[in-house]
Parts: sequence; structure tokens; C-alpha cells
Amino acid sequence: MVIRSPIVTFLGHVDHGKTSILDAIRHSSVLTREVGGITQMIGASEIPARYIREHCSEILALLKMEIVIPGLLVLDTPGHKAFLNLRKRGGELADLAVLVVDVSQGFQPQTWESLKILKHNKTPFIIAANKIDTVSGWRSEAGSFIGNSRKAGKDSLFSLDQKIYELVGSLGKEGLDSERYDRVSDFTKTVAIVPVSARTHEGIPDLLAILAGLSQKFLSKSLEISPESPAKGTVLEVKRETGLSTGMDAVIYDGTLRVGDRVFVGGINGPVEIKVRALLRPKAMDEIRDPKESFDNVREVVAASAVKIVASGCDEVLAGSLLSGEEGAYEEIARQLEAVDIRTEKAGVVIKADSLGSLEAMGALMREAKIPVKSYSIGAVSRKDIVEAEEIAKSDEFMGVILGFNVAVDSEVAKIAEDRNVPIIRNEVVYKIIEDYLAFVKERTEERKKRELAEIARGCRFSVLLGYVFRQSKPAVVGIEVEGGILKKGVRLLKKDGNFVGTLSDIQVDGKSVEKAEKGKRCAVSIEGAVVSRNLFEQDVIYAVVPEEAFRKLMEQRKFIAEDELSVLTEFAAMMRKKEPAWGMKW
Repeated sequence: MVIRSPIVTFLGHVDHGKTSILDAIRHSSVLTREVGGITQMIGASEIPARYIREHCSEILALLKMEIVIPGLLVLDTPGHKAFLNLRKRGGELADLAVLVVDVSQGFQPQTWESLKILKHNKTPFIIAANKIDTVSGWRSEAGSFIGNSRKAGKDSLFSLDQKIYELVGSLGKEGLDSERYDRVSDFTKTVAIVPVSARTHEGIPDLLAILAGLSQKFLSKSLEISPESPAKGTVLEVKRETGLSTGMDAVIYDGTLRVGDRVFVGGINGPVEIKVRALLRPKAMDEIRDPKESFDNVREVVAASAVKIVASGCDEVLAGSLLSGEEGAYEEIARQLEAVDIRTEKAGVVIKADSLGSLEAMGALMREAKIPVKSYSIGAVSRKDIVEAEEIAKSDEFMGVILGFNVAVDSEVAKIAEDRNVPIIRNEVVYKIIEDYLAFVKERTEERKKRELAEIARGCRFSVLLGYVFRQSKPAVVGIEVEGGILKKGVRLLKKDGNFVGTLSDIQVDGKSVEKAEKGKRCAVSIEGAVVSRNLFEQDVIYAVVPEEAFRKLMEQRKFIAEDELSVLTEFAAMMRKKEPAWGMKW
């Protein structure tokens, strides 16, 4: 038996600094590569023991501690609420966890959610009270928190302690005792709070030393593995890699995985047996999400390790599933798959994503927004997706849409989508896709309402111009000026006194027939049934008749109607009520 590295998961609310702290540990810049500045899939890095010894010597000496574990395998989980499944996945994997809290903001929704996951899984954890550099009066600098606190004045220490004890109060509501780590006497009964600053790197040595010390003192028995036994692990992500087909990011927490091994993993339609073709292991201090040059091509990996697995059949694999070469793995995985929750409807949008973890997040957001989903799949948008969306649009134009997270659309497919009027909404930030889709629905809804308005009678008032009588009758042709609203062909016309004038049969501008004329336009109109000097006179003010049903629709959509037309409609309604007091009153 040998001791493996403990698996440490970083959890917490979005923007509280999980990835920033890991960047400070690794001296890396993963956060700058994250689209929108937020983590959207699980990351993994190996922190070797030699690094901890070198960078934490002051704290290790203070604690009189020797490092005996091989190192730490740290997982970075997304903080955005859509990624609950990924946080659960990280929480279930963890031997130990770091709950990252912005010391100025305190506990936020995903902080409480992460705490709930840790309590459910009975995972021991510590608090990283991040962003202490923002505390009033605190002079944060690189190095240990203990060393810096000895140089701090009473006022700045008091300001920091106020922030720390706000966290103590939040944990107390959950029945948990907590204290600043250097004041803790019994780590089995008290949650340790480690003050840190990802920006200045203060407290990073303290954090690593405490994680290593707690692992060695309290977890050594559970860290024992047999390297000769078949591999056992968890699939973090399933993703199509450029030049590598579809592969899996996984954490091996027991045994050894070798090239050529056959192992079982959870698939969309049940357990799947795959054969390992290649193993790519991140270099020490690098991230599993880093570019390919950050990996070593290895023949085997021993627990605990993060590894990218290249194998046939990965397209069907579900992220979060067990990976195992042990006897009985098929039955164990089959039981696990019963809990998978990616639901589809008979009618809904088409979802495309770069990984199953992303599909899970999209599914969670869709359910929250009450947007039905017809199908989910991984990879670039294809012709098949366009055909599916086009068919859906025949029954619901708002559902005939493809939503793509971090996926490609080649020019040929884009042209087909454009020709068939199939919208493709893409974004590299998962929650923004929902925002973009809802904006699309709003825009389409308004377009539909405007189309409906264009097909009904509209409010209009015009005056007959002096000296512009072109024909007396059959039909009467006169020059007019539109004073408000929209004049359309085919409408009946009334004078202000409520007397019928005739029906508008034609509108001409510069000798050409047009369908409508708007405010300020001068034109010639033909009026069937009107006779000049009998029921129609120069300088008469005429109103277009708006049927009561059309009036209702116009009032319902008044935000799309210009002020001049609304004014005309008000006048027209008042005129009609003189004849029929109840006319239009219910609207």
C-alpha cells in the first residue's frame, strides 16, 4: 500500500476568486483564458510535495511539520449557479475542500449551495477568506499571513477580524464552529479560516501548509491505495479535442490506468466499455484545461492523478460517471446512471455544446427559464441540427432555434441555416446564451405584433386640401394631407360629426399608387360613394373608421404605435361614443 495525493476541491460563489487563488499557487494565468472571467468546467492541477516544501517553509517550520504526501491534486469548480452538477461532481470527489469566500461580500447563494454539498458528502473543509487586500487599513503583501499579521497595527487587525467574524457568524447559523486558523486548537471540531489574497499572494503558503497538514494528520488511512489494482476514477468532462477526436478529462483516485486497458464508464444509453488508446497527463503545476503542449504522453497513471484519456466510444460517455476496471463495474455504473438528468421535450430548442458538463449546465438553465429542449448533443452545429430546427419552426417559430455553447459553425452550414431561416445563437459564456435567446424571442414577438398591426385598420385623420379637387364623384378624387396616424386603402371614412363619407379605394403619390400614407404626407385619394360639394367639401376633416375589434388590438399593442396615431384613436373613440356610449370602453 502507498499514500496517494489527497484530492482537494475549490468551491464557492462566482467571482469570489477560486481560480485566482489557484493561479496564485501555480503562478499561472488560467483565469485570463476563461471566457467572461468565469470558470465553466472543472479544472485539475497537481501540486507536487517539493513545491509545498519550497514555498511554505516558514509555516511548515512554525507548525513543526514534514511533508510526506506526494502532493495535492486540486480541482477548480465553476461558481455560476448553472453549474451545480459540476460542483457536486467536484464535491463528491474531494477528500478535502476549500470553500472560497470573498471576505468583503461574505456568504452568497453559491457559497451556501457549496456548503450544502460539502455537508451532504461529509467532506472536511476549510475556508479561504479571499481578498483581504480590500480590507480597510490592511497592508497586504506576498508571503505568509502569519508573518504579515505580526507587522500589522491593532486597527488593521481589528478591521480584518471584523470581516473574519462575519464569516464565523454565517457558519454558526449552520451549526458549525469556526475560527481563524492560527487560533484553532482542535481542527476536528472547528472549521479553520485562512485569510488570503489571490492578488498579492498573501496567505497562499498558509493555505497550502494547512491543506497538507490536515491531509496527513486526519486522512492518511483513506489515502492508502494499491497501485497494482485496476483503475478507479471519475469522468470530469467529455470534450471534442482538436486533432484528438472526443476525449475525457478524468481523475483517477485508486489503482493504475494503463494504455491498452479496457474500462467501463457511464454512457448515454447505459454502461460503455472503452479501450484506452492514449493518456495525456498535465505537467506538474499545469492545468488539465491547458493547451496540449502542457501534457506528457504517458503509458500509465497512478492515483491520484488528473489525466486526459483518448479512447474510442467517448462520444457516448456521460461526464460525472464512474470509470472503473474493477469486477462488478458494469452493475455499479448502471445504478449510477439512473440519477442522470438531461430531459427533453417533444417540441423545443436544439442545444449544442462542447462537453457534457456544459450540456448539463445548459439543461439546468433551460429548466429554470422554462424553455423546452428538443435535443442535446456535443460538437459543431451540423446540417442535421438545421433540418431538425427547421421542422420544429413549422409549429413554433420561437422553438426552431439552435443554441450553441462554445461550438463551431462552418461557413457551409451557416449558409444553409441562413437560407432556411434557422437562427443559430452562440456564445462562449453559458448564461449569456439564455439572455441572447430571450432577447431573440422578444424581438421576434415584437416583429410578429408589428406584422399583425400592419394587417388591420389603423387610426388616421386627414384634411381635404383647398383647391385640390380632381374629380367630383364616381369616385371623388381629391388632394389631402395626413394630419395623424396611418391612412390605408379600403378603409371607410367618417366626418367628425359622425356622418359617413365613403370608402377609400386608392392612394396616389406622384402619380403612383401606394398602400398607405403616414403623418405629414400629401397625396391624392379616391373615395367611392363621396360626392364633392354634397357630402365632401374642401378643408373637411375626415377620420378612418377603425372597427371595434381592430381598436382593441391597437390598444393592446399601443407601445408599437406612434403618439400621433394614439391621439387620433382617442379622438375617434370619443366620436364613436357619442353614437354608442359603450363603444371601445372595455379597452
